[in-house]
Amino acid sequence: MQTILIAEDDQDVRTIVKMVLESAHYQIIEADNGRTVLEIAKRSRPDLLVLDLTMPGLTGMEVLQALKNDCEMSNIPIVLMSANDEVLEHADTYLGGMHACLLKPIAASDLLATVQRLLGTSR
Repeated sequence: MQTILIAEDDQDVRTIVKMVLESAHYQIIEADNGRTVLEIAKRSRPDLLVLDLTMPGLTGMEVLQALKNDCEMSNIPIVLMSANDEVLEHADTYLGGMHACLLKPIAASDLLATVQRLLGTSR
């Protein structure tokens, strides 16, 4: 079973994302701040990270940079989420092909399709 780390400080959003991904039989780990994301990612090596850009501790972009600079975690695909389309527009330019950006509110079908594309699965 593939493991996905959901990094989102808003409990309601995190719960919805978790429900969508669990319904597709992914194992879910949760974090509510940037520092915890890095700790969990180092410990559990998730197959994919769903990452909010606006979080306490470290921002999503700071987490992304730290992961990219860590050779053991730099290959984890990341789905960035934000309610700010301008931020995502610039983030998309910064990201490589193994990543994706989604604008909140996110449709469940878009989230699932994006995750499946990045993981190379269909469920």
